[in-house]
Amino acid sequence: MTVASNVKTASDACNATDMNVLSETGLSDTSSTPAATPAKRTQILGYAGATHAAPPNTMEAFQAALDEGADGTELDVQRTSDGRLVCIHDAQLGRLSDGHGLVGEHTYEELRRLDFSKTRPGLAAARIALLGDALELMREHNKFVNIEVKSTDVIYPGIEAQILRLVTDLHMNEQVCYSTFNHFSLLEFTRLDSAAQIAPLYNEGLVDPWAYAKHIGASAAHPYYRNLTEGPGVLNGFLRSGVTVRAWTVDEPDSIRWLVAHHVDAIITDVPGVARHIRDDGEA
Repeated sequence: MTVASNVKTASDACNATDMNVLSETGLSDTSSTPAATPAKRTQILGYAGATHAAPPNTMEAFQAALDEGADGTELDVQRTSDGRLVCIHDAQLGRLSDGHGLVGEHTYEELRRLDFSKTRPGLAAARIALLGDALELMREHNKFVNIEVKSTDVIYPGIEAQILRLVTDLHMNEQVCYSTFNHFSLLEFTRLDSAAQIAPLYNEGLVDPWAYAKHIGASAAHPYYRNLTEGPGVLNGFLRSGVTVRAWTVDEPDSIRWLVAHHVDAIITDVPGVARHIRDDGEA
């Protein structure tokens, strides 16, 4: 199967190009008035925790998101060679840690010896987090968790069933949503559990994405945020459809303000404290 890569910098570059095309052709309309909708509180979710304050996908980042008042967090999951579910964005270790090779080529004990603070120089060494530990922290505070399954660059057979068992054992089914760029993986979640909450991740300029979400049995969708701020009619369509929309990754205060003012269900951000102050107090 062919699936999209979710390397953040590459996604941002691709979307900047796509959205510039929309602007140049006159299709982008950020001034359009969204469909009438009751006022609602936009959820603020950390992007792999509060990653401005701690290395991404570490327990320190998840705790920082809680400390900043986030309503929950997105996190990324891959699997070790000995079958442990760990929180890490990349399949390769080199960008995020002082290790080398694939996550799936190492045991959990081997990964625990690595320092995952490489993207945050100057901070204390950070260790890889187990998915179970991250979920327990969020359960303790009754927070929402968006589990992004990293089944794109590397496919982990059976990972959906393994994640579902863990979430069920922790009695967190209603607190968890599953997302991924590999939409076949989403279908596997709902095949295993028809009540599983799934949301397709995407960064392309899709037409009627809410219809696609409903087609695959998803009650939510997770678009790159500029699809909402610049995609013609996209925000209106989501608001009318009843499909929950959670936008990623939104860090600029002006974009946060716009999405909150237009009643987006949730934003995923590196700076949950900033986003919460904008939502609650109108301050950056």
